[in-house]
Amino acid sequence: MQHGDAYNAFGIDVSDFQGYIHWDKVKGAQKSFAYIRASSGSKLQDLTFSFNWHEARNAGLTIGAYHNAEPGGGPTESGIVSDAQQQAAVFLEVVDRSGGIQGYNLAPVLALSTNNALNPQQLLLWAEHWLADVDAAVRNPTQIAMLYSDPNFIATALDNTTALSQRPLWIAYYNARSAPPTVGGWNRWTAWQYGDQGHVDGISGLVDLDEWYTHVAR
Repeated sequence: MQHGDAYNAFGIDVSDFQGYIHWDKVKGAQKSFAYIRASSGSKLQDLTFSFNWHEARNAGLTIGAYHNAEPGGGPTESGIVSDAQQQAAVFLEVVDRSGGIQGYNLAPVLALSTNNALNPQQLLLWAEHWLADVDAAVRNPTQIAMLYSDPNFIATALDNTTALSQRPLWIAYYNARSAPPTVGGWNRWTAWQYGDQGHVDGISGLVDLDEWYTHVAR
C-alpha cells in the first residue's frame, strides 16, 4: 500500500475510553477529522457519542461514526445474518438520535477486529450483511460503508478474502516508517490508523492517530 503523505488530512478516532474531550483544543492541535464510536455489539451505545458528535462538529472537525463489531449468531447462516442485521440496526438507531447518518461527512465504518469463533466464510457473511444494511440506510453510492481492520486479521480471520476489496479500507498498522502491506485485494488505504498511543491537546489520555488519504477531510 502507499506511504503516508504530509499533505494528507490528520485526525483521531475516539470512544468513551477518552472521557471528556475539549474539541476546540483538538481542532487547535491541527486535527481536521474524527471518527467517533457510536455502538458496540448488539446492545452497547457509546455513552459519549452524542456529546462528541455535536461538539466535534461545532468545533469544525469533519466527522464520521463507527461500530465496534462483536460478530455472532453462528453456526447457522440465518443466525449469523440476523445478528449482523441486529447490530447494524443498533448502530443506525444510535446515529439517528444524533441527526441521522446523512448528517455525517465521512462514510460509516464497521470496525472488525474479532471473529468470536466464526470461521472466515461465516465472518465474511456477517460483515457483508452489516455493510449492506448500512449502505441501504445511507442511500449514497459514492459513500459506501468502510471496513476498519488490520492486515493480520484480514489475512487470518477473513482468510485474505478479496470479497470486500471494492470498499474503502481503514487500515490499522502501527509502523509510521513502513507502508501497510497489501492484503485482501486492497493495494491502497483510504484511512490509516498509524498509532494508538497519541497525545493530543484536549484529551487527557492516549488516543488513536489517523491519516486520511483523499484529502476530503482537510
